[in-house]
Amino acid sequence: MDTGFFPITYVKNFASSTNGKLYLTNRRLVFKAGKLQGVGGVAAGGIFVPNLKDVNKSKEFFAIALSDITAVDTVWAGITVNAAGQKYKFGGMRKTNEWQEAISRAMNS
Repeated sequence: MDTGFFPITYVKNFASSTNGKLYLTNRRLVFKAGKLQGVGGVAAGGIFVPNLKDVNKSKEFFAIALSDITAVDTVWAGITVNAAGQKYKFGGMRKTNEWQEAISRAMNS
């Protein structure tokens, strides 16, 4: 299962997020950042200088083992995954109830 054509957002904290895709395999929940990130930066003398933090977001990739997941909750247009003492929030999603159910089924199989 994956989030499809449109990107979703992995929200690290209030001030930082990364756009990408979420995949569910039979062993892991995988997030892969997309190449198109919101680019922030400054214009200096008519030249746009991108923020390097935003440029490097497209390299982000992580996987959460299903065995580490302790809870999956739906929130408005997203899901929150608790795993190994950390909380992962994915927003801008469609079919959040289906994602919650699919992750729960995969955890129990």
